[in-house]
Amino acid sequence: MFSTYMTDYMPAVMREVNAKYEVDCLYTNGWPPLGNLPVCYCSVCKNLPPPGTPAYWEKFNERVFYLWKLYDGIAKEKKSSSFFFANLGGGAHGGPNLAELGRVLRLVPGR
Repeated sequence: MFSTYMTDYMPAVMREVNAKYEVDCLYTNGWPPLGNLPVCYCSVCKNLPPPGTPAYWEKFNERVFYLWKLYDGIAKEKKSSSFFFANLGGGAHGGPNLAELGRVLRLVPGR
């Protein structure tokens, strides 16, 4: 979640898909994590607030919003009407702050 996998590898995959295919949307299934927030002790995550704390949830949300904007920008690199969307099937039980995420989403033109 907090590693370069999400900022380097995933954008490279998205750019490859965007370059090779005519798509209107980039979509991720299983991200952002739904339900319980991820717990990791890698070299990046060990510097975060302890899992299960409000401070950790805040950092998690900051990361989700940053990555969502990054991925949406990649979707728009080829066609400005394209967008990024993720599986938010957990609804109210999802991991991210849905009220704040609603401010990040730009699915409706002119919104």
